[in-house]
Amino acid sequence: MPHTLPRRLAPFFQTLHGQTVTLALSGGLDSMVLLHLLLHARREHGFALAAAHVHHGLSANADAWADFCRDFCAAHDVPFALEKVRVLNRGEGVEAAARKARYAALARLSHGCLALAHHADDQRETYLLAVLRGGGVRALAAMPAEVSGSLRVVRPLLDVSRAELAAYARAHAVPHIEDESNADPRFLRNWLRRDWLPAAAQRLPHLPQQLDAAVRAARDELALLDEFTRHDREQVCAAGFFDCLHWRELSELRRRNLLYDFAKQHGLGTPARAAVAAFADTLAAAPARHAEWTLPHGWAVAHRGRLLPLPRRQTEAAAWQHGITDTADDIAAVCGITWQHGGGFNTQLRRQSCLIRPTTAGDTLTVRGTRKRTSKLLYEHGVPPRLRRTWPVLCAADGTRCLALIGIAVCDSAADPNGHMPHLPDWAKFITR
Repeated sequence: MPHTLPRRLAPFFQTLHGQTVTLALSGGLDSMVLLHLLLHARREHGFALAAAHVHHGLSANADAWADFCRDFCAAHDVPFALEKVRVLNRGEGVEAAARKARYAALARLSHGCLALAHHADDQRETYLLAVLRGGGVRALAAMPAEVSGSLRVVRPLLDVSRAELAAYARAHAVPHIEDESNADPRFLRNWLRRDWLPAAAQRLPHLPQQLDAAVRAARDELALLDEFTRHDREQVCAAGFFDCLHWRELSELRRRNLLYDFAKQHGLGTPARAAVAAFADTLAAAPARHAEWTLPHGWAVAHRGRLLPLPRRQTEAAAWQHGITDTADDIAAVCGITWQHGGGFNTQLRRQSCLIRPTTAGDTLTVRGTRKRTSKLLYEHGVPPRLRRTWPVLCAADGTRCLALIGIAVCDSAADPNGHMPHLPDWAKFITR
């Protein structure tokens, strides 16, 4: 019954005490009902409420939907934020591209806790889509009720059906908009919802319950898999890095699983199964040899027995890529460089004008009386080849004389026994000597 929803959700509301909850508000039935429920619970359970609307620009009605959400929130004293996004379809389909843009915007607009209005019917459809697309247990586990992290993401309606939400909206006169794209049969989810599921339910009256049971089973299996993954990760990374030799001691399936986990853990993107298997074979054949695995958002670099994550943004967005001229101290502040005591720049030199840029083929440093190419120093310190082309070097302001190869060496002419060595904490893991 509709009036039971506040009571059923009371345990969830209690977890929100003292938090700011940002609701992803589309203006549709699901999110408007959740907004209504949160409105009536916020005072009793002591949480702040805000709403965020993402304007995709895909419908002629998008402006009207944004106005509807803004006006409702203004009338009910709910802080409202709107972000317009550009949906870039790079081959994954309009739905997937819009979802990616939406979640990125919601993460920017949310503070503390993000509430999503997915319900039980959405969960069943997500499971079936995973089946039809050949998904593994992670996909079959569908949507989690909660994800913890820097942003807590909650889905409190996963045990509530669409019919229950509609009944609640009627009983409480909750207004909402209708998104015409939900009736477009070109989208697979809409076909499942409007055609396949009703027809299947005629033959299988208990289909909703059976799908719910399948999702629960997949979630249990995923939890077990995650336990194995954590154990394997701890063993392989016991020395503080991903040890390829220890990784090779695992079974083939566990090796593949840990590579998948490595890519996800380090924000390198979701790899295809075939790509995981291919790199696993390469790495297992020669774990101490250099190898690179190209991923959607960067590379996994195997070098000298270690597997290292190299996000694309770490090299492409590095502040020094196009050169910066300033005092060494100001350059350090911009680039995230820290100063560590012992054989480096003195205070006077740190206040002089310098240039930081990527090292080039002709760069040299004289270290302990021996002149060496920076490429040789990088090799000696175990820096992977891909990074040797972008590693930062600090030069005299005119760029002609190298003063320091960041984190590795300082030129004799610039070294003071009581000075400070420039280091890049985020790049230190690539020095494997």
